[in-house]
Amino acid sequence: MHVALSPRSLKSPLLTGLATLLLLGGGLFSAVRAAAEENTKTPAEVLLGEIKATPYPARAELRRKLQEAEGRFATSMIEWNARKNQLPEKEKAAAAADLKELARLRELLKQKVDAVEFAEEATWTSAKYDLYVSLQNTIAVSKKLMARFSS
Repeated sequence: MHVALSPRSLKSPLLTGLATLLLLGGGLFSAVRAAAEENTKTPAEVLLGEIKATPYPARAELRRKLQEAEGRFATSMIEWNARKNQLPEKEKAAAAADLKELARLRELLKQKVDAVEFAEEATWTSAKYDLYVSLQNTIAVSKKLMARFSS
């Protein structure tokens, strides 16, 4: 069915209602898609958003969340190290390299967390940026490692 649109037909309540439904439906679809993408993020990726959004006065709460995340990360490192030993020899060597890189990044990340804790208001933006980049790098290597375990 083809509907010809004319200036008169655009004033039609039926077409106006349909246009409104299409616009709302598109907005609803976008909202649902955004929620689905939010649900597929790892806790560390959610923390990235919190780092960006945290103002200077809320740094103590951010520090608390980062400490909780460090505890989960420490547990994951132990589990990943155990799982590494179950991989075929070639993959085991690659996983060992990833784990070594993660250990290095973890130490760097701890330094950035400390820098956030001791940052002054004038250096807050820079400290957050450094922490954000460090966490992004850690996430990238951990995803690479997790992909080795799932293949």
